[in-house]
Amino acid sequence: MPITGQEYFTTENPGFLWVGKMKPFPILWIDGKDEFMDGKGNFQIKLLSLFTVANTKGNESDESELLRWLAESPWFPTALLPSKYLHWESVNSSSAVAVVEYGKIKATATFSFNEEGQIVKLNADRYRTVNNVYSKDKWVGYYRDYTKVNYMMIPKEIEAAWNLSSGEFSYAKFKITDIDYNNTSIYS
Repeated sequence: MPITGQEYFTTENPGFLWVGKMKPFPILWIDGKDEFMDGKGNFQIKLLSLFTVANTKGNESDESELLRWLAESPWFPTALLPSKYLHWESVNSSSAVAVVEYGKIKATATFSFNEEGQIVKLNADRYRTVNNVYSKDKWVGYYRDYTKVNYMMIPKEIEAAWNLSSGEFSYAKFKITDIDYNNTSIYS
């Protein structure tokens, strides 16, 4: 189902706010909000902007949203530089583990690189809700169509999928249509 959205991302302290809208029918819309702010994660879905369909909060949501921040950091490559929040552990010549810690929350992901040093894949264990119960499952991300923006190479496309026992289930394909880098943080 097509979705349009905007995301505000901070690299100084891990954080983001994403808002999106789906219109499956002319008179029906679904709003989504996904965020990680001040160490707290929250994911909400509302029908017609009024009726809550999903609203996840808590430790599992905090970790899951910090992992989303890490997974989307290739759009903001300086966020992947070693810092007080993030460090790297070598795996082999084409992959490394990124570990991000913010307060008491820790998220890890294995990134795979191509011959040009571009990130092409992410593997991690991430929480999701199944019948209102958290389950930690294999999560994968694919990065494609690199382009130069402000002297940095970034992927224009990211695909996210769950790697389930029944096979891989791709649930999101996002394509950047516009990106603006500035030094303003939306968080204090």
